[in-house]
Amino acid sequence: MTKLEEALATTIAADDEGNLTRSFDGLRVLDFSTTIAGPHCTRMLADMGAEVIKIEPSEGETMRTRPPLRNNCSTAFGQLNIGKQSLVLDLKSPAGVEAVRRLIATADVLVENFRPGVMRRLKLDYASVRDINPKLIFCSISGYGQT
Repeated sequence: MTKLEEALATTIAADDEGNLTRSFDGLRVLDFSTTIAGPHCTRMLADMGAEVIKIEPSEGETMRTRPPLRNNCSTAFGQLNIGKQSLVLDLKSPAGVEAVRRLIATADVLVENFRPGVMRRLKLDYASVRDINPKLIFCSISGYGQT
């Protein structure tokens, strides 16, 4: 049984010492998503215990600056990204892409909602990374499909 299958088969439970555990404790998720659908998905994974690493460009995700703001950050961004780690990487640079490929080797799930073809152009689509991590669950979220 994979870690994900085990996580799906359980809910919040207590271990032998009475410590609460969450379903997705121990899972690592790479979050390349922006705006609402993708960040909401990965927020739920974080709420269930997954370690979520949000990959952002140097200027930050676009939702960071959408009003209303509190402490120079969008309240919606804060709501959708609570419980996540943030990592700034330039995906247009070879070093940034190489850093992502190293993270993919350690991840269980990747969530992205770029325009169709962006991950392929970066050579980070499923076909390009499945040899790095054959067990990776690759989730592409799109309101209009991939074609």
